[in-house]
Amino acid sequence: ETYTQFLLPPGFDEMPHFHPTLQVMMDSLCFSHDFKGTQFVIWQMNEFRVQDSWTQRIDCQS
Repeated sequence: ETYTQFLLPPGFDEMPHFHPTLQVMMDSLCFSHDFKGTQFVIWQMNEFRVQDSWTQRIDCQS
């Protein structure tokens, strides 16, 4: 097995988070989190292991 560490999307460490998940969507690593049921965000890493390639794809707020 091989393990890799990488940084999360920018600003994530500044906000409280609930239910963070990692998944693969459209052949890319994606990170999502749900903040108290009031905000759901999905980030996509466009180039694997490239910190600056995180792109916010969805930001739904209620």
